[in-house]
Amino acid sequence: RQLRQRARPLVLLSLHMARPQPFAPLLALSLTLIAIAAWRAPQTGLASNFARRGPWSQMQRLDNRTWELHYLSQDRGAACLDGSPPTLFFRRGYGDGINKMMIFHQGGGWCETLDDCLTRSKGSLGSSRQDKEEGLDQDSGYFSTDPTVNPLMYNWNSVYLRYCDGGSFSGDNRTQTLYEGVELFFRGKLNREAAFSFLAANASLATMTDVLITGCSAGGLATYLHVDQWCDSIKNLKAEKIVHTAERNTTRRYLPFQRVSKEQYMKCVGMPDSGFFLDYEAPGVDFNPYDPAEQPADTVPGNYRVGLKWNYFQQNSSASVNQDCLASHASEGDEFDCIFAEHAAAYVHTPLFALQSRYDSWQTGSQCQPLLPLDVHPI
Repeated sequence: RQLRQRARPLVLLSLHMARPQPFAPLLALSLTLIAIAAWRAPQTGLASNFARRGPWSQMQRLDNRTWELHYLSQDRGAACLDGSPPTLFFRRGYGDGINKMMIFHQGGGWCETLDDCLTRSKGSLGSSRQDKEEGLDQDSGYFSTDPTVNPLMYNWNSVYLRYCDGGSFSGDNRTQTLYEGVELFFRGKLNREAAFSFLAANASLATMTDVLITGCSAGGLATYLHVDQWCDSIKNLKAEKIVHTAERNTTRRYLPFQRVSKEQYMKCVGMPDSGFFLDYEAPGVDFNPYDPAEQPADTVPGNYRVGLKWNYFQQNSSASVNQDCLASHASEGDEFDCIFAEHAAAYVHTPLFALQSRYDSWQTGSQCQPLLPLDVHPI
C-alpha cells in the first residue's frame, strides 16, 4: 500500500508530462515505467529492499515457517530399518536466502546389536510410518526464522533429514537381515543419496550459492563422515548445470578454464554439532554383540567402541566413510576406526566449524560409564 501511494505522484507527473511538449516524451515514458515497477513491486518481489522493516516481510517470514513432509524414492533401495521409505522435512527460503540452504541430519544414537536394531525399528528412529505433515516443530536456534535470533540463516531453505537407519546415514547393506521373523534394512547411505536426488530435482539444489551441512549428536557424526560427499556432489551438480547452460547458449564446447560468472560458484561448509564422540571403551565393560546370549534391546553404557564396530560391519559402511581415512587404516586392519569422528575428521577437506561441548552430557553419562569409581573415572 505504501509503495502504491508513493507511485501515485509519479503516475500523475508522468501523465502531466505526457501532454504535448517538445522536451517531455522520453522523460514521460521513463517516469511511467518507474511508476509501473513501483506499483507491481509487492507482486514481483521487487520490494525485497524493504524486507526487514515492512509488513510484507513479516507475512513472508510467517509463511515460511511451515515444514513440508516429503517421502523419498525407494527405487534405488533406500529404506528405514523397518523397510518404510525415508523422509525429510523442507522449509522454503525467501528474500536473499532463496539460493541458500541448510541440510540438517537428525540425531538419535545408534543400534549396536540386532535386538537393539529390532527395537529401534518399531519407533520413530527406525521407521517413517508415523511421520506426519505437522510432525516437525523446529523454530529455534539455527532453525529460527527470527532474524534477531538467527541473523545468518533465518530465511534460508532448510532441510531436516529424518534419521531412521541407526547408523549415522552410513549403511550400504543391500541385503535384508532376518531377525526374529522381522526383516531389517541397513540403508543409511542410500537414504542420504535419495535425499540428494530429491533436493536436486525439487529444491533447485544446483542453483544454491551457499550450503551448510550440519546435524546434531549421531547427525553431528554423520556430518563429519559425509560432509565431503555432500559438498562434492553438490559442486559436481552445479558444474553440470554450468556445462549444460553453456552448451545451450553457445556452439563452443565448454572448457573448465572458461570464465564464468560469480553466481556460478558456490560455497559449501560443514557444521557438526555435538558429533565428536571419542573412540573409547570404558574399563570393565565386557560385551560381545555377536553372542546370541548378549542381545540387549538397548545400548550398553560404556561399550561405544565395540558397539560402533559392530554397527560398521553390520551396516556395511565401508563405502560411506572417508575413503582417504579408510586407505590409511586398512593396512593396520582397523579400517572401522574411520566411523569415529576423531579419526575421520583429519581427512575431511571441506571447511568445518565444529560445535562441541567440552563436557558432552551423553559421553560423560553413557560412553564413559559413570558407575566407575571416581579415582579411575576416565574424565
